Amino acid sequence: MYLPVARACQSHQFSVFNGVVLRSSFLSTIRRAVPSSLRKAPFHRIAWDLVHLGICPESHEVLISKCPRRNRALAWRGNSVCHCHYCDFDLREREAKRAHPSLLADLVPLANLVSHSALVREQSRARLPAYVQSLDSGEIWHTSMLLGLAMESIHNPRAKELRTRLSRGASEKTAPDIMATGFRLLLELDEYLEDLLSEIREKAKHAPSQSPARTELGALYDLVDPAISGEATAALFEERFGRFYRSRYRASDRKTSTITLLRWCDQTMSSEELLATAPSKFAARKMLPLQELRVGRGVVVSAYDRAAVEALVAGMRDAKAMTLLITESGMPRGVFTSLIERGVIRPASALVERMLGPGRVSESDWRTWLASVEARMQSPQGSTAIRFSAAVKLLGGGIVGWNRTLGLIEDGSVPIITLNRETTRLGLRWMLCRRRLGAQLPKKEGGSGPSLTAVLASHGIRASKALELARLNIVQTSESATIPPVAILEQQELRRFKENYVTAAALSAELGLALKIIPKWLAEAGVEMIGNGRPVIYKREDVEAVIRAWVKKYRGIGAAITPLSIAQLQYLNVPVDMTLPYAERLLDQLPPQKATQLKILIEILKGRNFNSLYEELGYRLFSCSVSRLEREAYNFTFRAERLPRVSLTPHNVTRLRSRFKDTSLKKTTTSVSVNPN
Repeated sequence: MYLPVARACQSHQFSVFNGVVLRSSFLSTIRRAVPSSLRKAPFHRIAWDLVHLGICPESHEVLISKCPRRNRALAWRGNSVCHCHYCDFDLREREAKRAHPSLLADLVPLANLVSHSALVREQSRARLPAYVQSLDSGEIWHTSMLLGLAMESIHNPRAKELRTRLSRGASEKTAPDIMATGFRLLLELDEYLEDLLSEIREKAKHAPSQSPARTELGALYDLVDPAISGEATAALFEERFGRFYRSRYRASDRKTSTITLLRWCDQTMSSEELLATAPSKFAARKMLPLQELRVGRGVVVSAYDRAAVEALVAGMRDAKAMTLLITESGMPRGVFTSLIERGVIRPASALVERMLGPGRVSESDWRTWLASVEARMQSPQGSTAIRFSAAVKLLGGGIVGWNRTLGLIEDGSVPIITLNRETTRLGLRWMLCRRRLGAQLPKKEGGSGPSLTAVLASHGIRASKALELARLNIVQTSESATIPPVAILEQQELRRFKENYVTAAALSAELGLALKIIPKWLAEAGVEMIGNGRPVIYKREDVEAVIRAWVKKYRGIGAAITPLSIAQLQYLNVPVDMTLPYAERLLDQLPPQKATQLKILIEILKGRNFNSLYEELGYRLFSCSVSRLEREAYNFTFRAERLPRVSLTPHNVTRLRSRFKDTSLKKTTTSVSVNPN
């Protein structure tokens, strides 16, 4: 009767009805009629063949499909459309039942969509919402039935069987109500769909299915299945379901199917997408099992919260070890920690620290703060620059000085006037305004005079040693009024220092001993040096006490005992019981070539030193080398002991050259010994 149309499949499931493509299941081959319409005009209306409509859009009465007299189904036999072909009962005599007004309000516009009048069809479509107009009339009919069946499934346990019968074209009493409900839901989709989805999901979760999405959505899943609802309807409800899940999405959701979330929720991502988003494969392997990132329920397929994953990836890319930033900036750890406590720099989240390790902070926050501080840089305006590190010392040093200086920079009291872009260490990078810094320092009266380091440098004491002496209060200094202040040494304090302390170099000149001998000699005598490093400095009274003690010991020698001779005798380890006459008698018993060292010792006992002996006796007297004299005289006891034979090595020749400044000395090998017998 109606022209079949092949669409989307080989079998004919669609037919043309008044120029509208309808599914064949909507068309009935059973004879139905309305008595009042037959009384007006005795002909069959095509709208009566719509099996699920159930009413006549012309008379608004319910269709009858059975003979009122015999209760038998009407058939297409006989020649009259007004009589029953079994008993010739005139159907026009039957009083028909009028449809309920609420039912008519939904079914009449639905029937007009497939009216034989093109004008009626266009007028009916024009009254529909825009999203419904995107569907053709046949799709609107089918969508209305699917929505009605979904609503029916909430309270009717036999809704699944009913869906099967209606899809096959069976006539059911509840079909008009289902179609009317579905069409009403379709027109008011924005208002009722979310409530319908919530109720369907609540009921469907107790009816497991092989498809997780169908288990989640129940009968509503037919609307997004193109094979059932059609491509246009599926596209419409895909968008609507996506809107629903995006608005209801919660990262703590562990009940929604992961497949449903991945399909309709933009806030989720799959494991493949996570692998592509992660900064590295190693990080991705650590992110996949994290429960803090997972959402929904699913065993085979996992869904991940997109915002949480992106936040974690961004945090991992931005995180940097606090130790590296401290090393890069040269900032004390306590100052950097104070920036974190003030909220200037955010610490990394616990999840980022689980991935990368503890002690991570936001590098972007650090760079932003650094850029904001350097953006306040001003012109010098005639002032000279002072390093940030020097300003820190002036303001107390340490963490206190850092915090005070940073506070002055941040509030604009002391601006940065120059940047040293070749370094990242803030102490050297930032150059501050000296004049503005001076205004922030406490006013005090400073002294004037030469600096400590300059005065002591003229006396052979290097700057580091001078500062150490000041730190140990060996010398008393005062601060100048300059910025930065300089330690000043007054002349009176210098005289006091020279009277009470003596350097090893001065002792070498006074006692006639080599400079390197002095520390060893005094260390053996128990005299402690002042501070560390060179030049070596001693308390003068400690040195004089050692010399006085040895004067008493060497009193029996009978010679002119002086501090000069005492120092050399003590260093040479000459026995305290030796006398000068005994040494002179011993000299007469030795051959001239073996008596050289003893001659030198006798002269030392008489109060002479090496330098004067050299001027008087000449170099040849010392051809045995001073170092050899020192070593042999050290063990010399003036008893019947044979002294060891010592060679004049190249090293000793170098020492002799430097001591006597004689470049004519040749590298020879000589060995001598003294036999006291």
